[in-house]
Amino acid sequence: MRRVTQMKFGAGMHVFPGGRLDARDADTSVPIVGTPDPRVSQGDVALARELLVCAVRETFEESGVLLASGAEVLRAASDANRMTVDAGGSLSAVLNDHQVSIPADDIPIWGHWVTPEFQTRRFDTRFYVVELPDGQEPKDVSGESDGAIWVRPEDGLRQRYAGEMPMMIPTATTLSELSKFSCVAEVLTEARRRVIQPLLPFQDPDTSQWTLLHAYERSEVDYESKEFILDQVDAVKKGLVAGE
Repeated sequence: MRRVTQMKFGAGMHVFPGGRLDARDADTSVPIVGTPDPRVSQGDVALARELLVCAVRETFEESGVLLASGAEVLRAASDANRMTVDAGGSLSAVLNDHQVSIPADDIPIWGHWVTPEFQTRRFDTRFYVVELPDGQEPKDVSGESDGAIWVRPEDGLRQRYAGEMPMMIPTATTLSELSKFSCVAEVLTEARRRVIQPLLPFQDPDTSQWTLLHAYERSEVDYESKEFILDQVDAVKKGLVAGE
C-alpha cells in the first residue's frame, strides 16, 4: 500500500497493511483458535492476543482480507462487514456471527521494530507473515492509502533503489529477508523458528556511528540483517534512497 501524501508520518511510503492497537483489540470474545505467538510480547499472553487481533482487524480494514478460518469466511469477509469494522464496529461480532475464528498458529511474527530516537513520531511495531486465505484478494480500500499492489520481494527492492517505490527501512529489510525464500511454506517455517528481538537502530552521540540495539534492554544485538539495516540507515541519511 502507498500511504497518501497528506499523512504526518511516512507520507508516500509503501507499507504493509497495519495500524495501532485500540480498545476493540482487547475484546476477549474475539474467537481465536490456537495460541497467539508469545514472541511478539516477550511472553505477555494478554498483549500477544491483543496484537494478533489488531493485526487481523487492520488487515481486514485496509485490504479487505479477513485472516480467519471456517466455512463462512468468504461471507464474513464481505465489503459490508469490512466497512462496519473500519467504522469502529466489532470484529468479534463479525467473526462470531459467521462462526469463523482467527487461526493464531498460522500467523507467526516475523519481525519487531522500534522507531529510532531521532524521529519525532515513534512506534513499537510487529510484522507478521501469513498465507493469503483461499478465495480472497486484497483490495485498495484504505482511506490511508492511494494505491495497493502485489509485488515480489526482490522486485519491490529493485523498484525502491530505482526511486519508484519509496519505503521505510523495516519494510525494505523485511522484503530483503523474504526474497531469500522460494515459497510461502518456507517463509512460515522460518518465521516459527526465528529469534525475535525488538530492533532499534541507534546512533552513538559521541562517535555518530550507527548500531543495532535491543530496544528494551539497550544492548547491541547480533542479527542476520544487521549489515543490511545499517547500510539502509546510512543510505537514507545521505539521501541515496527515500525512507524514514
